[in-house]
Amino acid sequence: MYRNDMGEYPDSLPTLARAKYLDERSFVDPWGRHFGYRAPANRSDDAFGLWSDGPDGKNGSADDVSGPAITEMPISFGSPSGLPGR
Repeated sequence: MYRNDMGEYPDSLPTLARAKYLDERSFVDPWGRHFGYRAPANRSDDAFGLWSDGPDGKNGSADDVSGPAITEMPISFGSPSGLPGR
């Protein structure tokens, strides 16, 4: 929706919140950390990148989540009670 309205992808997730396309609480992954976002993405075939550093919170480790798998992640909306293992 943002791209259709503005003609480009947002430069950050907070930009989506300021423009009222997304609530800031949805920036939080199931482990209570902010999702990463980059536009344009590093890969030339993707318009933007969205990822989670996974359970260990370390970028670039084996448990990172990105690509199609990111759409299957439950969103905690910042609620610690909704975090895995708590």
